[in-house]
Amino acid sequence: MTNCDIVVCLFVHEKKEEFKRLLESLNANSNFNKYQVVVINNARDPLKSKEISKLSRDYLAGRFLEVNRVNWPSLKEEIKEGMERGLAGQLNGLSLNLGNEGWAIHHARNIANLIVLKFFPQAKHMISFDSDIMIPADLTLENEAFENLTCFQIAGSPDFARIEWLELFLMATYSATSSMDVGEYLKNIDSYNYMRKGYAYRMSNSLELSQLKYILNHYSNLEFSYGIMADDEPDFNLREENHGACSIISTNVLHKCMYPEWCENDWVVFKAIRGRGVPPSFLDKFVVHHSIKKDVLNSEMLIQEEIGKMSNVLLFSQADLSEKSAQNTINMRIAAVERLLRAFERLESNDQIQITKITQVLETLIDAMKQIDLCNDICRPVSSFCRQRLIWDDIVFHLKNSICSK
Repeated sequence: MTNCDIVVCLFVHEKKEEFKRLLESLNANSNFNKYQVVVINNARDPLKSKEISKLSRDYLAGRFLEVNRVNWPSLKEEIKEGMERGLAGQLNGLSLNLGNEGWAIHHARNIANLIVLKFFPQAKHMISFDSDIMIPADLTLENEAFENLTCFQIAGSPDFARIEWLELFLMATYSATSSMDVGEYLKNIDSYNYMRKGYAYRMSNSLELSQLKYILNHYSNLEFSYGIMADDEPDFNLREENHGACSIISTNVLHKCMYPEWCENDWVVFKAIRGRGVPPSFLDKFVVHHSIKKDVLNSEMLIQEEIGKMSNVLLFSQADLSEKSAQNTINMRIAAVERLLRAFERLESNDQIQITKITQVLETLIDAMKQIDLCNDICRPVSSFCRQRLIWDDIVFHLKNSICSK
């Protein structure tokens, strides 16, 4: 790989200190500090956006292109150069923007794909790092052969969805108290976690109670009261996780890389690249994930994550996108969350206040899932995404052709 073959894309929202740590690790690595870099500055707050821009200039002077909410409109006009009016209008119709309120990583990832195609035409691969990733100083990609999708192994803190954090808390409490038989719940765990296949459960079995307490109390707002907490972060085993925050994608398959608007959207892209039944490819190398404390009991994000999982199921099934099919998917998810709720209700703990809070949040989640608007919350977004993917394919095809014709 030459320096021009790889472009590194860094994604940051408004977490300046996280981004600084990522930049420091990038510069400390003599193998990575030679690559061109795209910074996707997704900050909404103007002051925080300027602070991120300054960090980019300080650490990446002369070898980066920053995209932010201010300059994206003009960069988009450059991307549209030479497009037929209809296609340019369709690109506008995708409504890709930066600095959106709330969770909107799909805008940033889709914009990064277009930026790489337009402004780095020689690039063969793009590497994505979110701001909570740190690059080891000795990581090198020399003499590596990448597939269309290649992922790094991950060390460091877990990156659980909120339901998985609750599962980990459940397993840790059971380990500390042996107060319940979780057999019925565990029997169904694979059908619930169809994405992760019991990821939280496997971690709970691989670590000591003191280490589980460290994880729960440092990386979530679930306060685990049992046992003595480990002094240091556990030495996690390397994990093979498909993760949009640290992936390598060939520019030849960017026509398959449109991210939808819902949570868990990296699974959509990864499945589109690999195809059905093709196992993921991982490097024998790792990056480090450093998580902030997650607000696990955030009811709004819990329902958004569940809608994302259900949208993926509906999209992946390749069945009809009818309300009946969506309702079947919702019913399966409700049944799974109800199993988790029943497990917490049977759990004997010396912290019943927190257990009560968790059960109340799960009850609220179940009620919200029962009130989901099938058409507007699931069917319509999935159908719209299927149409947008056809437009995306035409846009990427145009950009690649314009490169070849030069």
